Amino acid sequence: TETYYSADGISWRLQSTLPKGWAPRTLVYAGTGEELFMGNVQSYHSLNFGATWTPFMLANNHLDVRGVYADAADGKVWTTTDGSGFGKEANITQWNWRPGTAPTGGVDLGHAGLRVWQVYTAVVVPVAGAPNGRRVFVGAQDNGSLCSDTPGAWTVTGSPPLGGDAFALQVAPSNPNRMYGWANAGDGSFVRTNNAASAASCAKLTWATVVPTPNPPDKSLGPTLFW
Repeated sequence: TETYYSADGISWRLQSTLPKGWAPRTLVYAGTGEELFMGNVQSYHSLNFGATWTPFMLANNHLDVRGVYADAADGKVWTTTDGSGFGKEANITQWNWRPGTAPTGGVDLGHAGLRVWQVYTAVVVPVAGAPNGRRVFVGAQDNGSLCSDTPGAWTVTGSPPLGGDAFALQVAPSNPNRMYGWANAGDGSFVRTNNAASAASCAKLTWATVVPTPNPPDKSLGPTLFW
């Protein structure tokens, strides 16, 4: 990923080449000097129109900063991320900031009780004897997958063991016990279960990792094939 600068909107020059693993979400001009803020996997600050970047992030911040708001008059910067996990990770933070200096003193504005998820997919299977007769699986961004036997009650115990972004969940049309899951962690993140519907609870589900043979064989099952 690269950042560019233009003084007239016509001619552009390369300011910086960002390291592998960076994925810019938003770019904000602070309205002061050459100051920029960037929402990325983390949040970053620049004093030279993006030629160099300095990270600022709380230790318990959820990753992927989607929004940045800078208020020079109030001396504050706010950042917001795209999740909070199980209400354990900071979703909205506030920083002290004076134009021309790096943000300091980050404060978690509260995440307890927040259930911020970006859901990619949901699957429902019939379960005899379960509340409402169904079991629900959800695949989400950043936080893997979830399983629920009771509406509103979610657990990772027994859910498809998919780290990162759980892009796809699918039940075999001919067999509600056969279910598949696929995440973005590479070829080893394809899983399968044979008791999706018959397990007594989410915790009783058993999963096996399956490494399919790509076609053509030189293609990885990771991104960007998900799209």
